[in-house]
Amino acid sequence: MITDRRVVHNKPDILVLDQLEKRAYIIDIAVPSDENAQKTRGEKIRKYQELSFELKEMYGLNTVRVLPIVITVNGLILKSVVEICRSIDLVDEVLKRMQKSVLLDTARIVRKFIK
Repeated sequence: MITDRRVVHNKPDILVLDQLEKRAYIIDIAVPSDENAQKTRGEKIRKYQELSFELKEMYGLNTVRVLPIVITVNGLILKSVVEICRSIDLVDEVLKRMQKSVLLDTARIVRKFIK
């Protein structure tokens, strides 16, 4: 994202900008280990706060939400991720596909390591 002022973390995975409703969603996806799920969620929120303020100012937005999608390597999903998906009207099927993709990639990495 190009901003008026320099922002260190300016590359979220997904940015949804709704200029009619004057809101934006900064979506960042992470796949940490089970032990680091909550920590990763907090880091993602903190990391994009500065970008959030900058976007709000640049585009005259009413709200900018940082939505961290955290799915652990074992496919565990935090309750907050389910709430996030429902708040932006993502159907449960999309969440299941993301979970399946994480599990398949984890299995691929393990197989590659074993060989």
